[in-house]
Amino acid sequence: ATKRAAERAAKQKQIELEKWSRLASEARAEGDTGRAFECYLKAAEAGDGQAMFNLGAMYDKGDGVAEDKKQAAQWYRRAVELADSNAMCSLGVMYLNGDGVTKDYTRAVELFRKAAKASSSRAMFNLGLAYYNGYGVTKDSAKAIQWLRRAGEAGDGTAMFELGAMYYDGYGVAQDKKQAALLYHREIGRASCRERV
Repeated sequence: ATKRAAERAAKQKQIELEKWSRLASEARAEGDTGRAFECYLKAAEAGDGQAMFNLGAMYDKGDGVAEDKKQAAQWYRRAVELADSNAMCSLGVMYLNGDGVTKDYTRAVELFRKAAKASSSRAMFNLGLAYYNGYGVTKDSAKAIQWLRRAGEAGDGTAMFELGAMYYDGYGVAQDKKQAALLYHREIGRASCRERV
């Protein structure tokens, strides 16, 4: 009987989370960021990691609420505890820049690595830039290229452009303007297809 009651409670909680997420999406679609914020807040209070990330993003950008980097970091941290890879990337960027948190390149890279393990192309791109610039890791052009290539293959167009620039300039690789052009054109073609869809 106790097991059945726990299953019912879990199912009810899931229904509640789905309701608040749906209402938040509808409010967003209607341009009502205030209502979206309230719905995300209800879902986050019920334990929804995606809603926690969305609240962090709203505070981070001042979207529907006053911009508050410290609040953004707090919501991102809560979502990170629930393994939200978007929150890992966003919080990592905050550590990289010192926005709302103390600047900490090592912590930023740790978060990017976790998100990359969860297949986040954005995290792979950020790792590539960390290795390119030596932020939180030893500067390493080979690893920068490896992470940028992985990010590009996972669909991050900006990574393809960065990789193209490295080939164009000969940074960490033999200068190869043909390879640079191929990377640029490949991403332009993908971007063009995405716009038409």
